[in-house]
Amino acid sequence: MATILTKTITIPETIVQRKVIVFKPSFGIKAVRKIAEKTKNQMFKKYLFLKSKPEETRIDSIDKYFEQYIVIDGKYIVDYSKNWNNLIQVDEEMQKLKISNKYFEPKSI
Repeated sequence: MATILTKTITIPETIVQRKVIVFKPSFGIKAVRKIAEKTKNQMFKKYLFLKSKPEETRIDSIDKYFEQYIVIDGKYIVDYSKNWNNLIQVDEEMQKLKISNKYFEPKSI
């Protein structure tokens, strides 16, 4: 009967600390209103060849909101190992076999 060589290694699991990041908006409501006033004639054209007058188009409201989103990135690695039974043929005169600094005595099958 052959000797089974197994080694189990336990790797500690680490969990990353949670981080909260707050971003400042790059545009304020006043800046958005100015941009909307400048470009409102281009956004609402009556016909391809007729432009509307600035008085005919008005901005009703400007709403500013932030959407929540979650980004999760992960990695999972599985190291598959199988217990192998290897038969090593040795001479009858051999008394000990050294593998990985461990000594094994031969057994007859």
